[in-house]
This record gives sequence, C-alpha cells and structure tokens, in this order.
Amino acid sequence: MTRLSLLLALTLGLGGLPAGAETEPVEGEAEAPLPYVVVPVSLNEVEYLAQIDTSGAALVSVNGEDLDVPDYLPGAVRIARADGASMADEGYRAREVIKAACATQGKRVDPGVVPVLSPAGRWVFAGGCK
Repeated sequence: MTRLSLLLALTLGLGGLPAGAETEPVEGEAEAPLPYVVVPVSLNEVEYLAQIDTSGAALVSVNGEDLDVPDYLPGAVRIARADGASMADEGYRAREVIKAACATQGKRVDPGVVPVLSPAGRWVFAGGCK
C-alpha cells in the first residue's frame, strides 16, 4: 500500500506546473509603449509633472478612409503638482510648466490653446505641444 501511495504522490506532484509559471513573462515579448511621456518640471522650488500624450488617438474612419488622428489632432498635455495638490489657484503657473515641458520634447507651446481645469485639479491643454 505504501508503494501505491508513493507512486500516486509522485504522479500528482510531477504532473503540475511549477508555482508562478503562469505569470512569468515570455522571453522576447516587448511591453507596449505608454501613450504618453511624463516630464518633471521644477519652478520656484515646486515640482510639477507634465503628462504629454504621444499617440493622440487611434485610427479613425472618415468617409471610408482611415486617418491617423495624431497628424490632425495632437495629444493633450496635463499639468499637475508632483505632490498631488490641486492646481486650481495656479493657472498662471501652468503656462510656464507646459512651456518648459514642451521644450524638453523639442516642441513649442501653442499659444492659442486655452487650458481647462479638470475635476482632479490638473490643467489640461488640448493639443498644447506642437
């Protein structure tokens, strides 16, 4: 009886997968790139984060033609404080932050874009960097 128990235990033990084998990444698979770049900006000893969309949006079908929307509608730029505080009273500073952030990406600020304050307390510039 002990031989049968041992044989059964070995059969069950060898038949399973090693722990964690299902979650290990496959070698050679690249992670998808993020659709944005986060640029830290420091002004007057306050740290800000500018999140610049790099992908704009997915392909859109217009009159049966697929258009690459980023060519026509550049992505948004979201300005936030690094400490998570609201920027509701720092609208004047948001322009300085976006100017510095766009410059790090080799782009310039579109002066005609009007920022909108999000419910999260971030300033959003639609198509802010060109």
